[in-house]
Order: sequence, then C-alpha cells, then structure tokens
Amino acid sequence: VNEPNTGNITRLSQEMMNSSDDDFNASISEMGFNSKSYTYQVLSAYRYLYKSPTGAAAIQTLIESEYVVNVVKGNRRNCFTPKDERASCAMNEEVLSILGPISKHTGCGGTLQWDPKLITYGMCKDASEPSVPEMSLGHETGHALGAVLGLCYPSDEQANIHGNKYIPKYEEILKEEWRAVF
Repeated sequence: VNEPNTGNITRLSQEMMNSSDDDFNASISEMGFNSKSYTYQVLSAYRYLYKSPTGAAAIQTLIESEYVVNVVKGNRRNCFTPKDERASCAMNEEVLSILGPISKHTGCGGTLQWDPKLITYGMCKDASEPSVPEMSLGHETGHALGAVLGLCYPSDEQANIHGNKYIPKYEEILKEEWRAVF
C-alpha cells in the first residue's frame, strides 16, 4: 500500500489479516498511521474482505505471490492495470485455445487504484443501492488475482497468425469483468 504524499509503503501480511482489532490498531499506530490515513483504510478493507473464504484465499494468494501488486489511491476511480497484459492472460484456457501461447511469463503484478470515497453501484443484490467501498476493492483485487495467476482476459479483440479470433465481450460486457466478480 502506497501512502499518498509520503512515499511510505506498507506490505500486506498474514499477521495483519489475523490479528485482533486492538493489535491491528496498535501496529498501524506504531507505523505512524491513523484511522484517516489511506494505508489504514486499505488494510481495514482487506481485513473486512479476508473474513470471507473467497476473500481470504485471494488475499493469501497475493501475499504469497512472487509478483507485486501496488495499491495506490485512485483519483475518483477504481481500476487495476497489469504490469504486462500478455502475461496477465498467459494461463487463461480460452485465450490459449484460441490464440495459443502469448507470453513466456505466466502472470504478473500491477497497480491497483482504489478510492475508498468513490460510490459504486451494481455489486449488491439491488444494483440501485450503493456498494460498500470494500466491495470495489474486492472487485479490483479480483483483477489483480487474475493477473498474478495469468488468468485475465484481454480487453481487446485479437487474432493470431492463423486468423483465430478472440472476442473480449460476452453479452456486451468484457469477459474480464465477468471473471473479476469477487
């Protein structure tokens, strides 16, 4: 997690995810952050997501990965940008079956932008209701997890030298957005 305007970087850890609220708050305070800091908001949101089996598995995979995912404050935007788009898709079975091998790498890290104040819709039972901010972080974390595992879908139409064509949408929605439902 990159704290804006300070250059401070905090690495997510298993201990943070499993610590009691008191221990978590004490360790955040020892690092020089308070409850209004971006780092605190990100780590608290990840602790919230870690309570679900899916969230715990995703976060654990990111913690153990050789690839780095930087979380930075989004400016009224939430998104994930892989460091190497071809490597982020290199293990996706559909992509492999249509285009063949596309990268010598089998995954990558990237940059996750998250704005905890951005109100998002469509991630709840009733799409007209705003989602809790943690859900948008979870969604972008789903993209990051896909990149680390090489399972993302390319966002552009592509063809190989044999004319096999990859179509990036299903039902007018990018396949990557379908895949990243957290």
